[in-house]
Amino acid sequence: MNNETFEKIVKEQHEQSLQVLCEKAKGYSKWQDRFHNFKAAGRKLDIRDDEALNGMRIKHVVSVEDMWDNLWTHNQIPTKAMIDEKFGDVINYYLLEKGMMLEVCGHTDGWGGTQIDVQGGNDD
Repeated sequence: MNNETFEKIVKEQHEQSLQVLCEKAKGYSKWQDRFHNFKAAGRKLDIRDDEALNGMRIKHVVSVEDMWDNLWTHNQIPTKAMIDEKFGDVINYYLLEKGMMLEVCGHTDGWGGTQIDVQGGNDD
């Protein structure tokens, strides 16, 4: 693959991720907290917020691994739409995790974030 093609793929993914993350925020964010669902899941399961996020992300990682397995063992070629969706899900979860880590570490200055007491676990 040449650089121009790869750069087009990256730009397309960036646009798709931004669109999906903004659209999903309407259903998954509560009280202006983008990580509400992960925090609520963490409380219910008595685990940290990042552990809840990782648990939710793993199903998407497994889905990509299954797509590779089906390609190589069953010659099942996924559609571009399926590749976009599955890789987009994984990328979006890593973006969410990055945001969560930045928030926890207090590196959201200028964006309205607050540092969380990492010694105390969940902030709610």
